[in-house]
This record gives sequence, C-alpha cells and structure tokens, in this order.
Amino acid sequence: MSSRIQAHVAVLWSAENGVVEMERRVFRSLAYLCALGLGLWVSAAQGQQVLRIAAVVNEEIISILDLDKRLTLVIRFARMPDTANTRQRLTPGILRDLIDDKLKSQEAKRLGIIAAEGQIEKALAHIQRQNGVKTGEFDAYLERNRIDKNALIERIKTDITWQRVIGLKFSYRIQISDDEVDEVLAEIEQNKGKPENLISEIFLPFPTAAAESDVANLANRLIQQIKSGAPFDAVARSF
Repeated sequence: MSSRIQAHVAVLWSAENGVVEMERRVFRSLAYLCALGLGLWVSAAQGQQVLRIAAVVNEEIISILDLDKRLTLVIRFARMPDTANTRQRLTPGILRDLIDDKLKSQEAKRLGIIAAEGQIEKALAHIQRQNGVKTGEFDAYLERNRIDKNALIERIKTDITWQRVIGLKFSYRIQISDDEVDEVLAEIEQNKGKPENLISEIFLPFPTAAAESDVANLANRLIQQIKSGAPFDAVARSF
C-alpha cells in the first residue's frame, strides 16, 4: 500500500463576494497515517532513508517529517505526554491543520503577502514569555524539547500572512457608524469598575454514544494538564 495521501486542493475566489472557498478532496483515509505511529522513515534498498509523503497540496508536498515536527511542537507546548497513543490520536487533526496552513501560505504567496521579520520576532518573544523562558534561553528551550524552530516560524508566518489576507479581502466591508462607537463607549463607561470575566472553551465532540467515555477521559486529562500549568491556548490549538 502506498503511503501517499493525495489531497487535491482548489482555491476558488467567488466573483460575487470575494470569499475564499477551499475545496479539498482527500483520496485516502487519514486512518492510515494513524497506523503509522512513530514510523517516520523507511529504509531504501541501498540502506538510505527515504522521506515519506503525508499529503500533496497543489503539487506541494507535506512530508511525514513535517507532520512529526508539528506533532512535537503541539505536544511540547501543550505539555501533553509524548507517547505513541498521543501522536496517533492527534495525527488526523494535525495533518488537516498542515493542509490548511499550506493552502493559506499558497494564497498569501499568490497575493504577494509576506511576514515581516519584526512581526516574527514579536511572536517568538510572546511564545517565550508564555512558556516562562528567560531572555536568551529560548533556542536552548526549543532544542531541549526537540521543537524544530523552523517549523515554529513557518506556523507563525502562516498566521501572520493569513490575517493580512483576510484583512485585504474583508476589511473594506466593515463599516462602523458613529452611533455604534458611541454605544460601545457608553457600555464601557457603564461597566467601569464592575467584575469582568474572560471565558474560553475547548469543544470536544463525540460522534457516537460509545465515544462519550473516551472523550470524558480526554477532557479530564486536559483539565489536569491545564491545572499543572499547561497554557490554555496551547492546549486549545491542539483540538
């Protein structure tokens, strides 16, 4: 059985509303990737290591190595146990994220949008502070946790450029009246000094009743990880 999972992707711009519509047709089940576990490399006849392909998006390859690097990044920042079971469970969602990121970066490239070095450095500094890493020790922190810095930077670049793509396509549609501004300012003034709560959530669906117990166990593990100090947003990005 071939290890290739071909994802043919068409990015269609609607002439009517300018919305990016992403049509993805995946011709092989993601379950095969789950079965791969941690087998990232396969020996060739000459004893060399041949890189496997996880997906092809508009003729651009996402390798199993790319998938492994993203898995490690998510697991380490979310402070999850780095086990074969964790990787198997996360693999389908992480691969979908990589395919989405590839689509986003391709569209940004088509529009000539790039991430400035200053924006990347600012994002890296924010991640460093989030994880309680001292200034000048971030590279050592990444190396100690086997996090590939280039994979992290690519993720950051995609986030930055996609925000600009969305802004370019939709910002002109947003029209805020003076009355709306006055209404918001009045609400802020009215609530000044009152307690405010910022509520976030992680949604964990279960498709069948049989899966309810597994999802409940997962939810309890996530709660324990967050209570133990795992950043909520890092855990949330994994689901």
